[in-house]
Amino acid sequence: MPIGTTAGDHLDEKGRIFYPGGITFTQESSRTTVELIPTRIRVMPEPGYSAGLHVNGQPVLEETMVAYTTPAEVLANAQPTFTGFRLKEVPFHITKDVAGLTRTYFGEGLQAHSLLGTLTPRFDYVPTK
Repeated sequence: MPIGTTAGDHLDEKGRIFYPGGITFTQESSRTTVELIPTRIRVMPEPGYSAGLHVNGQPVLEETMVAYTTPAEVLANAQPTFTGFRLKEVPFHITKDVAGLTRTYFGEGLQAHSLLGTLTPRFDYVPTK
C-alpha cells in the first residue's frame, strides 16, 4: 500500500495515519471480492491496522481491526531520522475477527495470528514554535 503518496493521507482525530486506499482480496472461484478500505494505522499506544470492510462492493462494517502488532515489535524496529523516525518492517498479524470474516466470505480463511505483512512507515515533521 503506497501510504504517504496519495492525496488525502493525514493523521485523524485519534492520531492514526488515515489512507483512503487499502487491500483487496479476490476469490476467483466464487467471484467474491473483499476490500479493506479506508486504511487506518496506529503505531502507539496499541499498534494496529483497522479498515472498513466491503464485500462485492457493498459496505459491511464501517471499521474493524484487521491486524495487530505489539509495542515491543514497533520499538525493536524504530530508527531515528534527521526529521523524525522510521519503522522498518514491523510485522502485522491477522486478528481473530478478520480470520473469521474471511472464512465467512471465502469458505476457507486466513489464519488468526498469521502474518498479514510488514509495514515500513517514515514519520517526518518540521518542528514549529
